[in-house]
Amino acid sequence: MIAVRECLGDVQRAWKETGYPVIVMGTTSESGRVPPSLSACFKQELNFEAPNEGERYEMLESLLEGDTLGADVSLQHLATQTAALLAGDLHDLVVRARGASIERVLKQS
Repeated sequence: MIAVRECLGDVQRAWKETGYPVIVMGTTSESGRVPPSLSACFKQELNFEAPNEGERYEMLESLLEGDTLGADVSLQHLATQTAALLAGDLHDLVVRARGASIERVLKQS
């Protein structure tokens, strides 16, 4: 905590000395666990909520557009089962699934 305050103090001094503004950003997946004393160091706070099931369905549909899916693949089921995933996580899931399908095809041939 002290290190963060010192860092922000150094940034503020550098801005005053050089005239160049500096943006400091912090990220967390658990904003409720950030101590208020740390939150107070930042002027702005942005919260991004995880997408809901419908939004995940649309993302999966977009990411998989043009792909041939197996008869046993249900985008609705995937959207339900990926409740904790964000857009980047869904993208990674699709990329890994594509890679795994290519490996399966290559092993079969």
